Amino acid sequence: MTRVGPLDIDLTRREARVDGMTVRIGNRAFDILELLIEAQGGLVSKETILERVWPDSVVGDNNLQVHMSALRKLLGDSRDLIKTIAGRGYRLVGSGACVQHEAGASLHDAPHGLVQSAVPNNLPACGSVLVGRDEATAHVSTVLRNARHVTLVGSGGIGKTRVAIEVARRLLEHAPGGVYFVSLGSASDMSCVLAMMASVIGVPPESGCSTRERIVEAIGGRRMLIVLDGCEHVIDGAAQLANHLLNACPHLRVLSTSREPLRIPSETLYWVPALDVPEPNDDTPRVRRCSAVSLFLIRARAIDARFATDDASLHVTGMVCRRLDGIPLAIELAAARAALLGIDTLAAHLDDRFGMLTGGTRTALPRHQTLKATLDWSHALLDEAERKTLRRVGIFADRFPLEAAVAVASDHETRELDVVAAMAALVEKSLVVASTGPGIASFRLLETTRMYARQKLDDNGERRVVALNHARYLSTVIDSNARAAGQCGGERWRSGMPALLDEVRAALGWVLSEDGDAALRETLPANAVFLFYELSLIDECCTWARRALAAIAPADESAHALPRQRARLRLLAALGAALVRVRGPNPETHAIWNEVLASAIASGDRPHADAGSRLISATPL
Repeated sequence: MTRVGPLDIDLTRREARVDGMTVRIGNRAFDILELLIEAQGGLVSKETILERVWPDSVVGDNNLQVHMSALRKLLGDSRDLIKTIAGRGYRLVGSGACVQHEAGASLHDAPHGLVQSAVPNNLPACGSVLVGRDEATAHVSTVLRNARHVTLVGSGGIGKTRVAIEVARRLLEHAPGGVYFVSLGSASDMSCVLAMMASVIGVPPESGCSTRERIVEAIGGRRMLIVLDGCEHVIDGAAQLANHLLNACPHLRVLSTSREPLRIPSETLYWVPALDVPEPNDDTPRVRRCSAVSLFLIRARAIDARFATDDASLHVTGMVCRRLDGIPLAIELAAARAALLGIDTLAAHLDDRFGMLTGGTRTALPRHQTLKATLDWSHALLDEAERKTLRRVGIFADRFPLEAAVAVASDHETRELDVVAAMAALVEKSLVVASTGPGIASFRLLETTRMYARQKLDDNGERRVVALNHARYLSTVIDSNARAAGQCGGERWRSGMPALLDEVRAALGWVLSEDGDAALRETLPANAVFLFYELSLIDECCTWARRALAAIAPADESAHALPRQRARLRLLAALGAALVRVRGPNPETHAIWNEVLASAIASGDRPHADAGSRLISATPL
């Protein structure tokens, strides 16, 4: 329960009471009051209020002033608790709000003027609104009331710490023995973990008794919640301590955050999701409603209140948020740059995001001050097989099965089972996203992680060999599916292959480039254009066939003449069939099929010779 002047506010139930009696308060006014309380005495700009309370509408200042007047009227003699900061926004000041314990004990004023609890705690004050996390905080709070240990798992910058702090704040009344936030960011080993825990909960250093046992003695039977934040780099020590304390202290609950699970018996996992991002064709109201866009606009307007929010700029903002995978840290860094350089400039340089997205808050941990730093932190925690696998699967354009990962990542040093184990570890460490279906799993990298992996691929001089493995794998898959389609009918081909189209396009682009493999140039394009034809992607079939024909030299008398001649024959046949299908018989198609017929007769390719002859006879000009 939160007290604001004469009002007792239940944020969970969205109710306000005076002397135990419920008073009427409109939804918009309650939303504004909730924002002021969340800010903990900080300034809440008018832009932030309008974005949060009226996300789909354009309203004027007079509309906002009506609701502010209604709130002040409810506060009566305490109306001055809401201060207007001319031209900027509003602030809830003084002893305007306090949290009450179940027994009703009120609190002294907080040092910074807003929220303090009767429950002992060291929760850090958060000066900004938490965007798009209502469902996450509500769910984790509910789970932690029943379970004794929850770990928030997710990639770097996903917002695990902010969610943990908000959950801990919600559970103050359920932990009368204290709520303690233990940041392990600077810990390096088990002794550091123990020292930090002891310092936070007030255990003095003594001789003759281990630190761990003194911590157990200090907690005892108290109903306490401990937040262990940032466990991934001291995962063994954090896991051992959490497990020991939970076994020794019957009323203790632990909320941990990590880029990978602690893997102890009591643990319940919650994978913190990214913020929701708009789809490419979403309309303006839908773009504005997305939490990633809301966060972007709030952060950008905090730097420049004039930041553009017209429809065109809003859709560019949505595209930026989508390409940043809805990761809050990346969005905040991007918003800071956009506020200074403009959203269009930022969008044009997203391919260089590691150079652009720097300059995080000075007080943040170093690994949260740039986008690259947060990935460097995760990368440093991997073993060599995991690092190799991560950079090599970065070659994939979209989702890929485990067999594909094995095909591109394994070599004489890294066996198939090593890659399988590395993939499992990368999923667990929040660097690869897994999706499971009936008996199968597919994997993908977020766009930012993929760009980082490819940078590491180039740094290690492996781009060409991995691109070659990728193209070989796809050539084999297309060929085997073509054979299966010939034996079992084309339905299997048409249902299974569309998921690989982005990979095929990427492989074709590399094979037909100057750096591409000459042998694959004579096999993959011919298989691929057949795939595009069978899937009725006729324009792509023609485009790739022409590119491949331009890249494959005409056959000569060398030992490689026959494979090259067959490749050109198949490409010409595919191009001719596609052109006939969309344009009908014309001089170009007849010229192509005459070349197919002549080439087939010269090479003894009876099927293509018969096909060419039939087509020329059936489609006279």
